[in-house]
Amino acid sequence: MLQSAYHGMTLKAERRFANGFQVLGSFTWSKAIDQFSEIQNVGGAISSIAQYSHRFDLERGLANFDQSRRFVLSWLYELPVGKGKRFLNRGGAANLVLGGWQTNGIVMLADGTPFTVACSCGDRSQTGNIFNTQRPNVTGNPLPDGFERTYVKQFDTSVFSTPPLGTLGNTGRNTLRSTGQRAGDISFFKNFQLREQAQLQFRSEFFNLLSSHFYSPRFPSSSILATNFGSLLPVGGDHGDLFTPRIIQFGLRLIF
Repeated sequence: MLQSAYHGMTLKAERRFANGFQVLGSFTWSKAIDQFSEIQNVGGAISSIAQYSHRFDLERGLANFDQSRRFVLSWLYELPVGKGKRFLNRGGAANLVLGGWQTNGIVMLADGTPFTVACSCGDRSQTGNIFNTQRPNVTGNPLPDGFERTYVKQFDTSVFSTPPLGTLGNTGRNTLRSTGQRAGDISFFKNFQLREQAQLQFRSEFFNLLSSHFYSPRFPSSSILATNFGSLLPVGGDHGDLFTPRIIQFGLRLIF
């Protein structure tokens, strides 16, 4: 029988909209465990094929979507400047330039999501597995104390090896994680009141403001036979593969 379990703690702090300002922060500390996850693995590989169909218990591990810690902070702030506001409460040129601005933002910090180290050795166990989903042997801690992660070595690859013919690898499912997620977006809006029921909004939006390489989780090469096993970079080195651009866009929105 397939089973899954989720345990979590969530903390939330919220200031509801008042005096032109609102903020919401939430933190989740959790653990999701299952034998198969509905979502696909990194790269789109089907996640619901066991390495041995008569031992589903060997598939019990972290869920593909598990993130141990996740923090999200979002805000909206109408600057107290311009007509109807605390400062420079008047019309004219000052209000045209300085009034009607608001800023919005969201910051997300999260642990990486799990992935499975692959043997890529076909039906090594001789159990009739034609889907190449068997796993290697592991003889030590792939993340020992003092291990320093680099772009080309996210874990100690030397502890993994091809299992002897006729045996299943002892590496568990989803035992390692991708990089964490470090995302930050911010926007600035300026509202122009055209008439009583019509408003023009100028929008400037900045996605991945800090140009973080880890705006979304990055997965290292997970096959023990790959020449770049354990690396975030492809064979041959970095060709801009870790570049996550800062995206800036401007727009006008007419509101009735």
